[in-house]
Formats: sequence, structure tokens, C-alpha cells
Amino acid sequence: MLVGSNTWEPRPENARANTAIVDAGSLAAFHANPLNFIDGAPAADFQRVDGNYSGTTDMIIRWAACKWGMDENVLRAEAYLESNWGAYRVGDLQTNPYLCSAGMWLGWQPAGYCWDSFGISQIKLMSFNAWPMAWTSTAFNLDLRGAYFRACMNGDIGYYNFTPPSAGYPYYSTNDDLHTLEWGCVGAWFSGQWYDSAALNYIQYMENFVAEAPWRSWPSGSSASLQLNSPVDTQVVSGVTPISITLNQNDPNACYACWSIDDLQQTCTPATGPWYWDTTQYTLNGTHAVSVDAYSCNGIAPNYHVGIDVTVAN
Repeated sequence: MLVGSNTWEPRPENARANTAIVDAGSLAAFHANPLNFIDGAPAADFQRVDGNYSGTTDMIIRWAACKWGMDENVLRAEAYLESNWGAYRVGDLQTNPYLCSAGMWLGWQPAGYCWDSFGISQIKLMSFNAWPMAWTSTAFNLDLRGAYFRACMNGDIGYYNFTPPSAGYPYYSTNDDLHTLEWGCVGAWFSGQWYDSAALNYIQYMENFVAEAPWRSWPSGSSASLQLNSPVDTQVVSGVTPISITLNQNDPNACYACWSIDDLQQTCTPATGPWYWDTTQYTLNGTHAVSVDAYSCNGIAPNYHVGIDVTVAN
């Protein structure tokens, strides 16, 4: 499948995940049992999921959208809402061990927790037999998301019929309007239900982001006004890890900076760092993204962005 080449990369910290190709053994296990729940789509709906693509983050989004017939701006907006386009994002903290294992995934940590959702589109591992690919490969993550969207559009998600939708919306099995079906499949990705109140709220956020396309304002490319000095790309880190930068505050676009882990902002104080990341706190061993954004004093939007990935080993 051909996708036009594009060097625009607002998330350079995704580099490792953007080139990761899933091994044959993990793919075979996934294809044999792609779902960890009943009354979902048949396994046949996921047989073309392979994550066999690499490129910039946006190229991978476009590839997955094209492969499965999904509007690329809807997929961009969903990745924005779910992870801020962060390949290594984790979410849905659980403290019940019975909610921390399914299929190939045993997520329970000795500290008494697990994360249930992984990657750029926040694949839920209690629902999908996708460990560790959903976290390690951007292409696999988005390929799976696209396949589930197509299964939904094809009418294959049986459990969406179990509960009635909000007033004024058709049941999943009787829906014959493609626009209503498309947005229902988007909302159900978040809520797990067909046009319930949570899905409707999610759809409203999504429609706003599709219209506004906030990712278009993200900076791309390096700037001498912002440099990340430590840690360095692909470094192995543990314990409390200092994050230091060089920020040229004589540049009006670099008044202050904020640091993020896995594209989830931590803090903007002090304005020029250094900061300290405690990798022992709710942080899985494995690859994580460290990034910094520089802002002008009005703070309307980031002007410069720098990011790397590191390996946490505690």
C-alpha cells in the first residue's frame, strides 16, 4: 500500500515504535485469538492486521486509515485525544489484579497496579490480545484500531446490541445511515457501548478536533533555541533520572519550557529545568518517550519540540 512520503514528524520520540515490526510468533498468537471478550468480531476480521509498515507518525496514521477505510482526519483526531500522538502512552490505571491479565498479557506489577490501555490509540489489553505489540509498534497499534473500526462498520460487534442507545439513536443492528454508523463506531471505541452518554460526549470532542485539527500547529524539526541535553536518545535509565535542557530565552519563542513523559505533560516549573523523573513511580520497564516543548510568554502554543526515547530498567 502506497502512502505519500512526508518528513513532517512532530513526535520524534516515537522513532523506535515507528520502525518496530512485529515478530511472526506474536502475530500468530494474536491472529489465533485477537479478542479477550465474547460477542465481539470474529477472528477473521483481524487476519490482515500485521503492522507491516514504518514511517513518520502521520504516515502510519494515513496508512492505517487507508488500509481499513477510515477517514484519516478522524484517526488523527482520535490519536490526538487518546495519546497526544504518543506511541508509548499508557492509561487506565487498575489496582485490582483480576483486571490485570488477559490472553498474552500479565500486567500486574509488584507495586500493586497495572496499566490496561497502551499506545497511540490506547488499545485495551483486557479486550484485545495484543501484548506487547500495542505498546511497542505504532503501526500494529493503528492497524488493530483500523481493523476494529472496519469490523464495527460491517456490523460484526454483537455486544453493541445488548444495551439500548440514548433516545433518538438507532440500535446498532438496525442502523442504516453510514454517518451515524461511523460516529457510533468512534464513540464506542471510548465507552464500549452504542451511543450511550459517554460515547456521545466522546463524539462531540472528536468532532471538534476533526474541525480544528490542532496537530497542524505542532512544530517539527530541531531548533538551536531548545536542546535536550540529558538523558540522550536510547539511553537506559533507572531510579530518579534528571532531565536537563538548554533554552535560549533571548528567543521570544522560548520564554519557558515544559517536559513530558510519553507525551503526557508533567510540569512547566522551573521554566528552564532541570527536572527529575522518578522512573520507579507507575512506570513500566521498557521504552518511554522524554520530550520538551518551548513556549513564548503568552503560552498559546508550543513553538519548539524535542523528543527522544529511552529504556527504563528498574
